[in-house]
Amino acid sequence: MKNIFQLKVKLIMVVMLPLFLIGLTSIVSINILEKSNFKLLLEDKYRNYDKTLQSLIVAKGDFLNFSAALVRQNKKLISSIKIGNSQLISANIDNVWNQISDGVQVLFVWQHGEEGGHIPFSVGGGGGSVNNFSAPLLEYVSRSKRAAFGVEKFPDGNIRLMQASPYFNTPDTPYNLVVQGMDFSIIIDELQDIVGSADIVLLNSAPPEAYSDRLDIVQKIAKFGYPLRDVSGTVIGAIIIEENVADLLAAFQKSRVMTLGTFSLLFILSLFLIYSFLHWLGGRTESILAMLTQVSNGQFLPPPKRLSQPDELDRIINGIREQSATIQSSHAKLLQAKEIAEKEVLERKLAQENLIRIGNQNRTLLECAGEGIYGLDLNGLTTFINPAGSRMIGWHSADLIGKPQHEIMHHTREDGSNYPHEACPIFAAINKGEIQHVVDEIFWRKDGSSFPVEYTSTPVLEDEKIIGAVVVFRDISERKLAEQRAQRLLSSQEVLNAIYQISFEPISMEEQLGKALQEILSIPWLFEQSKGAVFLTSGAGETILKMAAQVGLHTSLLKACATIPYGCCICGRAAQTQEIIHVDCIDDRHEITYEGIQEHGHYAVPLLSGSRLLGVLTLYVSHGHEQNLEEINLLVSVGNSLASMIERKRGEERLLNINQELEQRVQRRTIELQDYVENLKTAQEQLIQSERMAALGGLVAGIAHEINTPVGIGYTSITHLASETRRFRKKFSSGGLLAQDLGDYLQEVDDSTGLILSNLDRAGDLVKSFKAVAVDQTSQEKREFNLKKYLDEVILSLQPKFKNTNHQIKIECQENIILDSWPGAISQILTNLVLNTLTYGFSGVDSGWIVINGSVESGVVSLVYSDNGVGMERDTVKQIYEPFFTTQRNNGGSGLGMHIVFNLVTQRLKGSIECKSAPDRGTTFTIIFPATIGFEQD
Repeated sequence: MKNIFQLKVKLIMVVMLPLFLIGLTSIVSINILEKSNFKLLLEDKYRNYDKTLQSLIVAKGDFLNFSAALVRQNKKLISSIKIGNSQLISANIDNVWNQISDGVQVLFVWQHGEEGGHIPFSVGGGGGSVNNFSAPLLEYVSRSKRAAFGVEKFPDGNIRLMQASPYFNTPDTPYNLVVQGMDFSIIIDELQDIVGSADIVLLNSAPPEAYSDRLDIVQKIAKFGYPLRDVSGTVIGAIIIEENVADLLAAFQKSRVMTLGTFSLLFILSLFLIYSFLHWLGGRTESILAMLTQVSNGQFLPPPKRLSQPDELDRIINGIREQSATIQSSHAKLLQAKEIAEKEVLERKLAQENLIRIGNQNRTLLECAGEGIYGLDLNGLTTFINPAGSRMIGWHSADLIGKPQHEIMHHTREDGSNYPHEACPIFAAINKGEIQHVVDEIFWRKDGSSFPVEYTSTPVLEDEKIIGAVVVFRDISERKLAEQRAQRLLSSQEVLNAIYQISFEPISMEEQLGKALQEILSIPWLFEQSKGAVFLTSGAGETILKMAAQVGLHTSLLKACATIPYGCCICGRAAQTQEIIHVDCIDDRHEITYEGIQEHGHYAVPLLSGSRLLGVLTLYVSHGHEQNLEEINLLVSVGNSLASMIERKRGEERLLNINQELEQRVQRRTIELQDYVENLKTAQEQLIQSERMAALGGLVAGIAHEINTPVGIGYTSITHLASETRRFRKKFSSGGLLAQDLGDYLQEVDDSTGLILSNLDRAGDLVKSFKAVAVDQTSQEKREFNLKKYLDEVILSLQPKFKNTNHQIKIECQENIILDSWPGAISQILTNLVLNTLTYGFSGVDSGWIVINGSVESGVVSLVYSDNGVGMERDTVKQIYEPFFTTQRNNGGSGLGMHIVFNLVTQRLKGSIECKSAPDRGTTFTIIFPATIGFEQD
């Protein structure tokens, strides 16, 4: 018995004590978990109350800001304040007040006091007298000159939500603040409606513990304390939310009692089974002790067995096994609860890390962006700026945060005028809630310099309310430079076009050169002094230049430079070398000077027709001016244009001399011939031939100008290639030739030869086309030819007449029409028709079109010429073929062009011509003539 007693004691110590500890631990754990869950539930409610209160404060602050805007925008109130009329001020404030909700409790206009601070000038909205009121909020606004929002405690103990902002401040109008607010009790009432059953109390004085931001539970009452601080950080009151949590606490306690009761019942049952087991202990004591030893060691027994006739010991063993299973189940539940808690902690940690990662990504995007990006709040203060934006404006980002963006980098327009805050498109995005995109303005850097920008201001919304704006801007300096270069090219092309048009004006060569020189000197980006001259050669074999035109030259130079020998001074050297000469100052090459001559530079440009020198163009540039490739290319083009003008004018003079000689012959023959009719017929034929030669001369001048362009480019390219060859040979002779030098030289050879070949091919095509047309017009031979190809050659020869216009010529003709006729007559007809249309038909027409349709049917050729020009009156159409009839005699018309066309159609081609025209409806000529027709095999 003693051994059994000792065994019982051992069993109690081994089994009961661990079970007791496990039970006690479980009870304590369950109690702690229940209390923790209750605490978490109340804290969630606390956070919801906090968010609700903050949202109400922000909403009321937006409303107060709106009411302040109404005051600041009231022009009548501003006028009454400026004149200092108290009655008008009070009346106008009342008018403003009627537009504001009853929620606003206070509305003041504050005036600077003589000894500092502010005093209220007028009160609106039933706010009462506040003459003794000196709030930290107003002191803050007065000191910072910026709007502020916060909570204030009045001397009467009331706590109000206040908003103060600057109004205007000038020596004549010292009223500079507008203040409005509302009793905090309004917010408390709205919060009470949202919270419901909880009791909310607003305290303007309370013990320190009431101001602490914490949760307390006293006698089934949960208390949440919200401290209220003004702009200086001083606690002026508190909001206390009290809620009866007795029902919630009772539910948690009931759950905890049931859990503890169930566990205690199981624990008592276990003790009872152990006691029964010890009572019936017998011969299987050792096995029972072994099982208890396993249980005491924390090992779980297998599930109980089902026996047909269990004895008491078997039941004890099964009881021990059931107890073991129960302990195992409790252990599993504890492990499961632990896993759930660990999972929640892990999820919170992952969420926090995800927020940090997203923030890092956004920061990385801003730092890597090549465009400037910065943010603004509702007051125009900078909230952030990325590194690219900081670099562009020369400020550190930390120095810009909280600073007014407009006053720092957008305060002045490009012309130096002030940029008002109200006119800024950036703030329009905040005020109007619309995206603003501006393509050309300037921003100012910290060092005072500016740069052109393109920017987009986008409003930022939060809960469908504008809270600020984000501005994305880029530096467009390179784009502006490209536009400037394009404008230069355009102005250069306009000058070349003007020179081309001047070359066709019926004035003397000296007048043409003078007008062309003025056009050249009008290029603003090249010539600042507006001085220059054109010299012409005397003739073949002569070595003297004679001044033909000048602009702005000193009177001392007009005589000294009237004639210049080749090789003398700058112009003579350019004539001798036939190369462009540039000098940037007055040096020893200036052989012709005068007393008091101003510092300047020169461009001397030889005027060449092929290898023949026609003259020299000299242009003054600023002292120290450096030449560049863009200027050289322009001067080459200008020189070619002037050379074409000179050649054309000299050709016209030669033709004029021929016409004069012809007129003299006509006069001599008139004296010799007695028959007036024959004399008239001879003169008419001579004039018609002269008109033909004049048209051919115009064609020669145009083709010469076209050929000069590719020939000039080819000459420039071969000159450049020769220079590169000399440089290559010099390196080769000195032994310093590298593989890179050889590669560069070969690349220059490829580029230059390609350019030369393409331009020579172009010149060859022009010569071939002109040759075919010119030979036909002069030889007047009958031959076989392809109508479509011949029409293309004729239009190609006329290309110089319309290539610088917006007019278009279209040929619609079958490819296989072969004529055995007079091609020269067809060429002369089309030439006259096209020139008449370009000169007279398209007067005042920006974009005209000409259509030439050729067809054949039953051995008859139909050639239809139509345009969309100004057209003609019916009487003009009736007289169009009469000799010497013209409506443009004041503009140089002879009246023989259409007479020649009529004679060529009716006499040479043995056909007929019909004209249809009406004012503003264009003109159509239908030419019908017979021909021997053959068809080429497809």
